[in-house]
Amino acid sequence: MIPSRTKQINIFDTYEELIKKQKDETPEFIKLMRENFKIEDYIPTEFRWKFNKHMGRSREYLLEGFINALLLQRILGIPTITLLRNILILSKELRKFCYFDKVPGNDKFTRFKKDFKSEIKLLLNELVTATEPICQKMNSKLASTLIMDTTGIEAYVKENNDKYFNAILQNLKEYAKDKPGFDPYLAAYAKMPSHAEKNDEVRNMHVNGEFCYAHKYAVLTNGLGLIRDIVPLDKEFKEKHKDCIRMEDKTDSPDLDKTVSDSLSLKPVVGDFLCKHPEFVCHTFIGDTAFDAIENYSFLLKGGHGFKRAVIPLNPRNQKYQTPGFDQLGRPFCESANLPFQYADVCKGKNRAPRMKWVCPLSVYKKGKWRTSCENPCTKSLCGRMIYTYTDDCRLYPGAVPRGTDHWNNIYRQRTVIERTLSYCKDVYAIAHPRTQDRHTISADFFFAGIAQLVTLIIADKISAKPLSSLRSLIA
Repeated sequence: MIPSRTKQINIFDTYEELIKKQKDETPEFIKLMRENFKIEDYIPTEFRWKFNKHMGRSREYLLEGFINALLLQRILGIPTITLLRNILILSKELRKFCYFDKVPGNDKFTRFKKDFKSEIKLLLNELVTATEPICQKMNSKLASTLIMDTTGIEAYVKENNDKYFNAILQNLKEYAKDKPGFDPYLAAYAKMPSHAEKNDEVRNMHVNGEFCYAHKYAVLTNGLGLIRDIVPLDKEFKEKHKDCIRMEDKTDSPDLDKTVSDSLSLKPVVGDFLCKHPEFVCHTFIGDTAFDAIENYSFLLKGGHGFKRAVIPLNPRNQKYQTPGFDQLGRPFCESANLPFQYADVCKGKNRAPRMKWVCPLSVYKKGKWRTSCENPCTKSLCGRMIYTYTDDCRLYPGAVPRGTDHWNNIYRQRTVIERTLSYCKDVYAIAHPRTQDRHTISADFFFAGIAQLVTLIIADKISAKPLSSLRSLIA
């Protein structure tokens, strides 16, 4: 009997293959999209109702047409609407895919993004809900990890011209020649206006190691790098959360400004996300040092949101939070040996709270016992001094995994996936340098970048369910 060659395809492999096709074989990916995905199945009823009410009965273009066209813009990495229209005019097949008998004008595309920005966000939320079971199927542990970061999309304003900053910097460098210790870069940041002259919503910030004037966003992904939410940190957001957001004051330190604004945004961003998706189960939160604030640990670990650990490195700028006898990683510190204590294990006892066990930094574990080599031990015990700490301090002990251990480092490395996701959205989906300063248009483009990523995942899930014999004709 001839053995069957049919086998199940791993969804990870299929998703990676589709990502490559997006960049290298775009026509083939669009063919897969046309055969395996229909946007009509995911458009919220509220979106349809508002579009039909706005356009009237004698509408010339379908809602699906605008969405497919703007989705194609992101997949093809087209930076402007003018170039998108030229491609649609030249391609009958793409016009058919977008349900266009004739291509809408630039103004109609721009007006669509402005008028229906909130509804585009609803479409993104719908796809986030639809892809959650797929994420759980891929890796339930990573799907239950929530990663947060902030980013900026540079607006089309004169202040983003390199000549603008260089002119200020050059004058300060001349001034600093005979003044040792004077930092011209920090002085240039302090001298730059807090917002663009033509648009006060375009704020001065420090993004990816450079100064720029941009619209700021908070982004949530899971441990797989798949977008879970995109939140514009604009006036509407600040007005909605004015009780906990105070981002208008600018200092002379760009790093401090970023830390303050990021730490204040965590609670409302994560809180709104969990309210929109109460069925989601998140066990681990990962963020960078900008989110290191006592209020954030209390919200995540004691707010009843299901988080079991918050993997956030301590920020050395938060000196007011330092605890005597502990180092910056929250470990007990031995002044005599000038070394931190070694983490041993978590001790659990009946009717007792969990405790972390720390042993002498000069102890070695041999044959099931700890033995210290300290020449001047601070206890008569052969194993050296042991310290037990309780996990009540959510900042020093944000979960059962202490900072500085290999386990902690392995978990925190997962944060790099959100950096790769943001880089992919900006570079491949071409949203990094929009030719506009309007926040509604820029936000809509960012939402469509997230939609494009999730559409790719849905297509990968449908393809991976097919046997290899039928898959070859699709992605060969």
